[in-house]
Amino acid sequence: MQSGSLFPSRLLAYAQTHGQRFVAELKDFLRFPSVSAQPKHAGDVQQCAVWLADHLRQLGLERVQVIPTRRHPLVYAAWQHAPGRPTVLIYGHYDVQPADPLEAWHSPPFERPCVGTISTAAERATTRGKCLRTSKRWSRISAPLAGCLSTSSVSLRARRRAARAGIDRTVLASVFHSNYRVANRQVARLVASRPEHFYGFAMVHPTRDRGRVGVFVKEAVRCYGFCGIKVHRHDGRITREVCEVARTFALPILYDVVGEVAVVELLAMEYPEVAFIIPHLGSFADDWRAQLALIDHLVRHPNVYADTSGVRRFDLLQQAVRRAGARKMLFGSDGPWLHPGVELAKVHALGLPAADERLVLGGNLLRLLANGLVLESAHSLPRHGHRGTRPCQTESGQHTPGP
Repeated sequence: MQSGSLFPSRLLAYAQTHGQRFVAELKDFLRFPSVSAQPKHAGDVQQCAVWLADHLRQLGLERVQVIPTRRHPLVYAAWQHAPGRPTVLIYGHYDVQPADPLEAWHSPPFERPCVGTISTAAERATTRGKCLRTSKRWSRISAPLAGCLSTSSVSLRARRRAARAGIDRTVLASVFHSNYRVANRQVARLVASRPEHFYGFAMVHPTRDRGRVGVFVKEAVRCYGFCGIKVHRHDGRITREVCEVARTFALPILYDVVGEVAVVELLAMEYPEVAFIIPHLGSFADDWRAQLALIDHLVRHPNVYADTSGVRRFDLLQQAVRRAGARKMLFGSDGPWLHPGVELAKVHALGLPAADERLVLGGNLLRLLANGLVLESAHSLPRHGHRGTRPCQTESGQHTPGP
């Protein structure tokens, strides 16, 4: 430990610089009703343990484990890169006491406020706050060694490619994470860093997030300014809950059906107010039968759209535009795995009239995003209007690590 006034002043400056992030992370932590004494909350305890493990991993700790026991899991992490130094064991609780009596609370005990005080949950803020503060202190000391979130390098590479391709704006969404609330917050930081270039879509897990999708999406829209929802069938098939939340907030859904295009018929007819964007023309695996079937849905249903990313059969792209019209197609890049310049070249190769190409390269997306203006705040508004013909892309390129 350093002595003197310099070290405390550096810590204070660091805390002031990152204070908003720390508060947001503490609010996330407080939200889990991880009441270990009540069996009905066993699942919440498990989810809180997974969140904590993911957070410790982000801070740079190693050997992170969620260890099952006969009752509730332990969370373990280590950092052993100071040979010759004493070993320090840090112990803390991530479970909480029951919130009863509920009538004594001024607000729901496990609801995260977006404004105002951190929480009236004094016991939870005290216990978990100590746990989180300990991890933050460690993170500050080890920051030069631990490095940054992996999203940073991925985002920078994708951003450079997009800039070289002349792409002006990009939709960002996380994929395949153990806790999409955490992942959405990471994407929100990227969106906030360049709001004139990025739009955020909230990723949700239709099975794991069951019963909480509305809460998560409301937070993503009102606190982070997100303007869409993304679901991937590898996580689970889309549910009524997801569709009803999208309808409530007037948000489009980017749903990767992974070749299961038959469900699009049911979705389109059951939720005519919701815009469904199906990436890869229905199949990233180049299933031309699925892609042909999706073209039929594009023609018949006014609320079904497709993006162009990863479609290898160029004749199918041509057929989609010819039969369904340019108003039903969105330029997609699926970055950072696919190069946006290559995907953009396919759209140019279609040889569309200038007005139709402008629709595919951004006009259609902006129109879908603008549909949520009536129900939500200005956060849902496209951050600037049409600017010439520079394209914007739908992209799922912010992969964040999970346990």
